Amino acid sequence: MCADSVTDFTLTGWQKTRPVEKRTDPCRYRERAQGSLCGTMGVLSTLMRGLVRGADRMSEFTSKRGSRTHNKGRGARPTGLKLSSAKFLSIRAMIPEFVVPNLEGFKLKPYVSYRCPRGSEPPLTAQSLFAEVVAPQIKRDFEEGTFSTQQLEKYGFEPTQEGKLFKLYPKNYVR
Repeated sequence: MCADSVTDFTLTGWQKTRPVEKRTDPCRYRERAQGSLCGTMGVLSTLMRGLVRGADRMSEFTSKRGSRTHNKGRGARPTGLKLSSAKFLSIRAMIPEFVVPNLEGFKLKPYVSYRCPRGSEPPLTAQSLFAEVVAPQIKRDFEEGTFSTQQLEKYGFEPTQEGKLFKLYPKNYVR
């Protein structure tokens, strides 16, 4: 069928009034695009067909493509069930609910202008937190003479991380 032959189709019945059509083999055009492969290699022929026919057919299938009845959606979860009678039953437990605290008497406004500086304070690190909170207590106790290395729990030191949800030390930390 890949030959460059031109075939005559004979017509019967009511088609005899129409002139005889001469059709060329469609494989002829494919041979020109692919060299002489003509459908022998599936991957290459599919790739070449995509390039010859237009790469837009091989593009991603989005919600903009397809008929009006095809609705791919945007990944939202359903808020109910579709019944056998083609009705939709909304279930209150499946509807997401935002819990917002009571903001009466709250002085700050909920909007931050984009004109304000990006960060007015440096980011909080463990060293800066220690210098602001624990170091003054240790300095005061050291000057008074009540500082003891055996009573570090008074300053927030935890000798073990057992029972903690978030462990401060990695598993391979030598204790």
